[in-house]
Amino acid sequence: MRGGIFVLPSLLTLGNLLGGFYAIVCVYNGEYVHAAVAILISGILDALDGAVARLTGSATEYGVQ
Repeated sequence: MRGGIFVLPSLLTLGNLLGGFYAIVCVYNGEYVHAAVAILISGILDALDGAVARLTGSATEYGVQ
């Protein structure tokens, strides 16, 4: 079960990446409000992935950078 916990910070990082990509696509299509919301959600996910990694003890030197 411990292996599943280590995946959670990576999933949050992936959500952050996808949110940023979605924001770029929204800006390209002129949907600025959707892009702003995606950026805000990505920022929240970025803050959460570090906190979750520290809580689960799965922080790496690469992740710290």
